[in-house]
Amino acid sequence: MIKSFKHKGLKEFFYTGKKKGIRPEHANRLERILDRLNAANEIRDMKYPGSNLHELAGDKKGQYAVN
Repeated sequence: MIKSFKHKGLKEFFYTGKKKGIRPEHANRLERILDRLNAANEIRDMKYPGSNLHELAGDKKGQYAVN
């Protein structure tokens, strides 16, 4: 589940569908990723083909990213 957003444009896109704060060519992919993130209960829920789920390194250790 999504708990918070740091990026105002992404937050607005998630809640309203407005593309003002994001790159319009990324909208379809972002929508799919955000829908899956919102439905996920655990990190492993985000491990699906093509997601490239990976743990970050350094001071971001313990955080994950998807593509």
